[in-house]
Amino acid sequence: MTDPNNAGGGRDAELQQLRERVAQLQVENERLSVKSAAPAALRALRHCEKVQTLVNAPKPFKVKVQGKSPICLGAGALTMVPVTCPQLETAELLLEPLGFEDGQLPEGLLVSPTLVFAKKGLLYAPVVNVGCTEVWLSPRRVIGTVQAVVATSAGTKLVAFEPSWEEGCAYVSTQEAITSSSVPEDGEGPVRQVHRSELRAVPEGLQSVAEETTPSMTRADLSANPMIREEEGQEDVVIFHPEETQEALSSLSSLAPVEVEAIPEYMTLTLRRSVRSTAGQHPNPYRLLRAVSAVIEEGMLPEGGDQGIGV
Repeated sequence: MTDPNNAGGGRDAELQQLRERVAQLQVENERLSVKSAAPAALRALRHCEKVQTLVNAPKPFKVKVQGKSPICLGAGALTMVPVTCPQLETAELLLEPLGFEDGQLPEGLLVSPTLVFAKKGLLYAPVVNVGCTEVWLSPRRVIGTVQAVVATSAGTKLVAFEPSWEEGCAYVSTQEAITSSSVPEDGEGPVRQVHRSELRAVPEGLQSVAEETTPSMTRADLSANPMIREEEGQEDVVIFHPEETQEALSSLSSLAPVEVEAIPEYMTLTLRRSVRSTAGQHPNPYRLLRAVSAVIEEGMLPEGGDQGIGV
């Protein structure tokens, strides 16, 4: 005979073992699913850790000139300088100039607060050279600081950042293109869309004066103008010229000829010919060496005669 209490205890032990087996299978299944998604999950986890470290940093991150060779910044130009930044996959950072305690850039260089896009530890910082000479930035030179920001909705036009050492908001300046409709005064003609940068202020009454002084273009009369001829076998040629030009030409043709005073006889210039036989000839055109003769009088030679003197 079997003890019923022992039989019940055996069933409980079997159920307990079965539960433990099911739990073990569930854990193994979860481990398999986590292992299959491990690379993407690890990258996301590391990215979050780096962003959190950057946000909670006691001081802003300093950016330095990337590379091993210096970078030349032209005079009066804007240069995008590659600089190093925190090793993040993608991030929007607020670039700011250096403070007085962190050092200054070379004379003539300016860095303005700018919202920049960083990727894999690299961003391009806009640096302006307002000087008249070129400036070279050495490698690993600190040019500014960056900090993580959180962009709000597009309607507020601001970017908020709340690091551990300071709180504030950086406003993003934007300008929308505004166009105006231009309608002719007489009401005829198409309506044009004109940008506000093309609009100019015209004082009242100035437009009418400008219209009166502007020469109008008329079609030239081919039959009346003898200078314009139409050749046979060719198409008609239409020439336009201002009316003022026609009036000026007609007024000039009606004027009397201008009288020119005669030159007096005593002011008449006559050509003079030289009587020298060698006129116009160079005495030594080829610059050849010439013989030189010298006359030495008595008393001019030193004692000892003419020793050492060649003539």
